[in-house]
Amino acid sequence: MEHGGHGTNYGKGGEASLEGSLVAYLDSIGISLSKVSGISTDGAAVMVGATNGVVGRLRQRIPHVVSVHCIAHRFVHA
Repeated sequence: MEHGGHGTNYGKGGEASLEGSLVAYLDSIGISLSKVSGISTDGAAVMVGATNGVVGRLRQRIPHVVSVHCIAHRFVHA
């Protein structure tokens, strides 16, 4: 996972690893999960899976989080 195109690697692996990396990164920059309202993803199953995807896992922690499929990724894969 990269943040903001800076090329910083926050982990490889399955949903749990990606979610853990995201939560750790947000914590490292002082963003509480209670302040997170949305996430934009590339639409891959590992990201948007309702139960075990990153979004599904985040919804267990943040029930109000909104998931959006990145329009650039959606356009490329159309």
